[in-house]
Amino acid sequence: MAGIIFGYAWTKDGIVPVDSFAAAPDKGFVWLHLDRNEPETQAYLEKASRLPAMVTKELLSPETRPRLLPYEGGVFICLRGLNLHHEQKTQDMIVLHLWVEEHRMMTMQSNEHSTIEAMHNKILHQKAPAKMDELLLAIITDMTVNISETIADMIDRVDELEDHLLDFEQQEIRSTLVIVRRQVIQIQRYLLPQSDVLFALLSTPFPWMRENQRLFLRENQEKLLRGMDELEMIRERAMLIQEEIMSQHQEAMNRTVYLLSVAGAIFLPLTFLTGLFGINVGGIPGAQDGRAFVWFALTMLLVGVLEYLFLKRRHWF
Repeated sequence: MAGIIFGYAWTKDGIVPVDSFAAAPDKGFVWLHLDRNEPETQAYLEKASRLPAMVTKELLSPETRPRLLPYEGGVFICLRGLNLHHEQKTQDMIVLHLWVEEHRMMTMQSNEHSTIEAMHNKILHQKAPAKMDELLLAIITDMTVNISETIADMIDRVDELEDHLLDFEQQEIRSTLVIVRRQVIQIQRYLLPQSDVLFALLSTPFPWMRENQRLFLRENQEKLLRGMDELEMIRERAMLIQEEIMSQHQEAMNRTVYLLSVAGAIFLPLTFLTGLFGINVGGIPGAQDGRAFVWFALTMLLVGVLEYLFLKRRHWF
């Protein structure tokens, strides 16, 4: 049916596919994964789903910060998961909307979501969770693991930059730092509210959520909190690397200016002598002597050597 990307019903006979919005097993539960962009989805949610208008509006909203909205035994959950598709940017946080109640779960997407695809593959290979709370926890856990692994990759990249700061080209380092800092900003934007969502889910009693699953939810929340600390550490380390690059660049400029200053100090007296003896007026010493140029050149060389020894003694270089 248009609007349903896939659907499954957990029954006493196992997990069976469903293609109807009205699917409702006597026992077990139904999971419908819907396409938000299809008119049939919107029509079902607004007219036949028996959901309050506020929940329907949230489910159809294209962009929402992570949040949780409980309503009469059910709960609306908005989560953000990393986009792990190769053709798109890793740091993009795709929105996933869920409505969960005792015998039904609906998920909504506008773009392909790697977590939902992974869960769909588990169902196809008969490795799916057996309970509603287990399914919800598996989705949340997969999203959290993806975020944690991406943060770990970012830490490895920063470690590599720090270890090879002198080996890499500065332009290459700057480009990598820009990518890392952009990822930090994108992920950090949603990590705190997502942690708050898990805390609210832990704090709100639902009849379909068992106590042992709450413990796993708490672990996911702690992973997100650790991820926030790690992102802050990555940002500070990236700033330190940027400062080190600027320091190296400034030091190179200072060395160049210093060498030019030393060269100027050496050649300034020599330039004075050549200018003085180069004026085109009468009375220049040695003007009629054929050996005057040789003596003048030797004098210039001697002055240059004496200047070099003087500057060397003064530790200018």
